[in-house]
Amino acid sequence: MLKYTDVLWYDLVPLLATDEKDKQMLIRADGERRETSILKHTDFIRKRTEKSKELPGRVCFNECVRLIKWWRYFRQEESSIFDNDKNSIPSFLIDLLCAKAFDELSVQETYAHTIANWFGYLSYIVKNKQAIIFTENYSTVEGVTTQWNVYDPVNPKNNIAKKWTNLQISELASWLSQSHDDFNRAIARDLDGNDSKGMEELVKIFGNPIKNNVE
Repeated sequence: MLKYTDVLWYDLVPLLATDEKDKQMLIRADGERRETSILKHTDFIRKRTEKSKELPGRVCFNECVRLIKWWRYFRQEESSIFDNDKNSIPSFLIDLLCAKAFDELSVQETYAHTIANWFGYLSYIVKNKQAIIFTENYSTVEGVTTQWNVYDPVNPKNNIAKKWTNLQISELASWLSQSHDDFNRAIARDLDGNDSKGMEELVKIFGNPIKNNVE
């Protein structure tokens, strides 16, 4: 992780080139080697972003991903299970959760309704440990575990969640469920014209900085 300030940091993963330009090799801290593809991962996000732009409203898939990564950071600040350093929820996992939600639910005309719907759907997926698989580049997967299976859309051998514990899964599901309820209350307060109460609900989801980043 490259950390500039307490509120600006990036997950960095060193990759080694291979003989094929669209394939790279990831070497993890434990020495495990995983094949991946930057080009295919970029295309995975780009296709969904472009598809979202064709739909009514102003909601873009990639912006939804950024919002949920912001949400993840705020929740980790208050977590005893996850944190924003070594034991963080991977950005890549957020990418895949958002892609799954988009593929199943698409986007609504507003970000609020879109994220609220996604939170509700994903809380069910995570709580029930439903497998997340994308078949754009392959048709079968490997490495099924007894916990939770979230597969890299490029490499069917790479289960992103294979080391997750029941406690971690439960924590993430709880965050998603709570934020789904908070977001729906924020929407209701907005429809009632009660801006201050609506903002209180948004602060529960994204923290105090949201006060300076909404219209």
